[in-house]
Amino acid sequence: MRWLWWPYRRLLRHRSLLSHSPLLGSAGRLLYLVGVALGLCLLAKPLGTPSPAALLDQLHWLWRTHPDLVVAGLAGVEASTWLHLIQDGDPMPHTPRLLRRLFRRRSKRPLG
Repeated sequence: MRWLWWPYRRLLRHRSLLSHSPLLGSAGRLLYLVGVALGLCLLAKPLGTPSPAALLDQLHWLWRTHPDLVVAGLAGVEASTWLHLIQDGDPMPHTPRLLRRLFRRRSKRPLG
């Protein structure tokens, strides 16, 4: 499945704020997967696959009829994200360089 994640890895640096943030990282990966699924449905439409609108309707139906299962699935995705962050040794993502520079400049000012 390396080919599936190749564009994602090219767009986001590993351990960036968008890829390794709690909730934000999981939401980004889920949105990426939905986008890939919709794109594949659109490309494979001549082969008889459902349209992207039908896929979105199915997701909406799943949310309406089984919200407890959807929430449990999302909690599982977030739990696996936290396990990955803890395994990395530093659960919080690296702050962008610009924010680190701004913080350093403020902290070097003399007190008083």
